[in-house]
Amino acid sequence: MAPKGWDRRTLESAGIIVIDGDRGKEYPKESEFYSSGYCLFLSAKNVTKNGFKFTQVQFIDKEKHQKLRKGHVKRGSIVLTTRGSVGQFAHYDSSVPYDVIRINSGMVVLDSNNAELTPEFLYTLCRSEVISRGNPPEK
Repeated sequence: MAPKGWDRRTLESAGIIVIDGDRGKEYPKESEFYSSGYCLFLSAKNVTKNGFKFTQVQFIDKEKHQKLRKGHVKRGSIVLTTRGSVGQFAHYDSSVPYDVIRINSGMVVLDSNNAELTPEFLYTLCRSEVISRGNPPEK
């Protein structure tokens, strides 16, 4: 139940934009991933119940990054897993040490074009029990 005075809205009417990852012919092949490089290419292991985890990382070079059409993550965006460990959220805030990040094909990016809906609020909402349906983040 929403607090008194709050409006109920659909994701679209609230200004939330859902962007999926690139699945086209330029999608990186196994041989195009590196242990370091220009663009962090997220895997499901990087998005957990507790946000981002970077113990295992893979990168693509700048040329491959520029060829991909979709899936670039901007600071402030929320990343959501849609395959594998479905429903994990992470917030790409200033604490993340990587400047260029892309999602894989099993993720989406949530952004907001509504000034009243801050990325921090959206991330808190995504991690709430209202969204997780009884599967809250670990403390």
